[in-house]
Amino acid sequence: LTQNYPSGIREGLLEKFYDPFYAMIEYDMRRIRQDGPAILLNAHSYKPVAPASVRKREKGKERPDFNVGILGGESASEEVVEAFITAFKDIIAEKYSSGLDWPYRGKQISEYFGRPEENMHVIQLEVNERLYVKDGHKDEDMVSMLNFMISRVMDRTLSDLS
Repeated sequence: LTQNYPSGIREGLLEKFYDPFYAMIEYDMRRIRQDGPAILLNAHSYKPVAPASVRKREKGKERPDFNVGILGGESASEEVVEAFITAFKDIIAEKYSSGLDWPYRGKQISEYFGRPEENMHVIQLEVNERLYVKDGHKDEDMVSMLNFMISRVMDRTLSDLS
């Protein structure tokens, strides 16, 4: 929470939402890593073109269909990244454009939970809205297809790592 909230509001929001959310992720990742790598796929979407006020370095440049953020290799081990990228290329990248750590590398979730030395890995996957938003409305069929493809990537990644 980076905005300025009145006294007590920020702390209340952190206590009610942020802290339990982070605690749940931490618990699950620690539990999962007992049986193999715990991989958090932190998925988001982004606008096709960044607002100039937000990203001066992108100003007007068209973003790729997908972005895989690995925090410059710090949020996941080389083995996990290689397995994910291989599956991603085989299943998704042939049909769609992609970026690695561009336009996003990952930030707070990746920094906080990405601890490859503890077998806890974070990969941030950004999906360009132009893939599934048409004329201002979400194309549910495309959303289903994207979810299916992303699930296949994760299934293959985990299979290749086991």
